[in-house]
Amino acid sequence: MVIFTGGSWGIGHWTNNELTGPGVAQYFSFTDVTLNLCQSGDSNLDQLKKLKDLLHRFRVAQTDKVYWLVHNPIVNEPVEKICVDQSSLSLSIEKVLHEQLSYANELAQQNNFYIELVGASCDLNSVDMSNYPHLYVKVPSWGQLLDSTYPASIFSHQADHMQDLKQYIETHRPELVEEYNRIGGQAFGKRRTMLKLNHMFSSFHPTSLAHKKLKDFLIN
Repeated sequence: MVIFTGGSWGIGHWTNNELTGPGVAQYFSFTDVTLNLCQSGDSNLDQLKKLKDLLHRFRVAQTDKVYWLVHNPIVNEPVEKICVDQSSLSLSIEKVLHEQLSYANELAQQNNFYIELVGASCDLNSVDMSNYPHLYVKVPSWGQLLDSTYPASIFSHQADHMQDLKQYIETHRPELVEEYNRIGGQAFGKRRTMLKLNHMFSSFHPTSLAHKKLKDFLIN
């Protein structure tokens, strides 16, 4: 069996908030029994808790593959957690991501399997994985798998979540505005690149062609 968990990037080809084409799980289903737990709007912890719920009913075999398409780490995280008593936004967001990775590693370790990671809207190129022996980064950056010019970082392209953070910082932590602007520049760099790579991205999500390329890479 092949199991996927993740956010909206793991579902399929989106056009203006409508699902218009197949995704990586559908491509796998042509040849393998496949279960797709990906759901729009889920945080990383939501995604992992769906996997945990599955493990109450299903035992992952050594021959099974479990993929986690790692999403924006700050989705559904209170902005206060990212800003209050934190001296650096970058380090704070990285800390949140490591909490999520630790949860995933513990889940896999307790159930005696491994999770293969794909950097989706959160790229994993620069993330230290040495403390997570049951996690394996199969694809550090899905974006860079599609095009080497894609600006990989842990910071997501999602403007709505960045806007929430901006409003809080401007009111409560103005000393962090400069760093926020640097992070925002990286995030919007992703959006600009996605717009240029319109055969690989639609509505800021991977197209069916991008999903097919990911599937082909995962099986090699």
